Amino acid sequence: MANHSSTKKAIRKTERNTEVNKNRKSRIKTYIKKVLVAVESGSPEEAKKALVVAQSEIMRGVARKLIQKNTASRKVSRLSARVKDLTLNPKAAKDVIAPKKATAKKAVKKIDTAKKVAVKKVAKTKTEKPKTE
Repeated sequence: MANHSSTKKAIRKTERNTEVNKNRKSRIKTYIKKVLVAVESGSPEEAKKALVVAQSEIMRGVARKLIQKNTASRKVSRLSARVKDLTLNPKAAKDVIAPKKATAKKAVKKIDTAKKVAVKKVAKTKTEKPKTE
C-alpha cells in the first residue's frame, strides 16, 4: 500500500481514469457494432449514417489516446470498405448478408448479457470475501 498522500491520490486518479477510459472504449466498440449491424441489415443509408458517427467516435478515441492512430485508421478503412461494397452493389450484398441478419442481432444480445453477467459475478465475489484480521 502507498505511504505518501500524493501516491494515494495518484492511485485514486488512476482508478477514476481507468473507469472513464473503459466507458469510452466500450462506446467506440458499440458504434462499430452499429455499423456492422446496419451493413448486415442491407440498408445503405443507415450504414452510411452509422459510419459517420463511428468514424468520429474512433477519431475521438485517437485524440484521447485510447487507440493508436494506425489502428483507428485501419478500423475506419475496413468499415468504410464494407459500407462502400453495400452501396455499390446492394443486391449482391443482400444475398450474401441475408442469412447472417438474425445472427448479428443475437450476437449483440449475447454480448450485452455477457457484460451483465460479468458485472454481477464481480459484485458477488467482492461481497462474499470475509475480512480476516
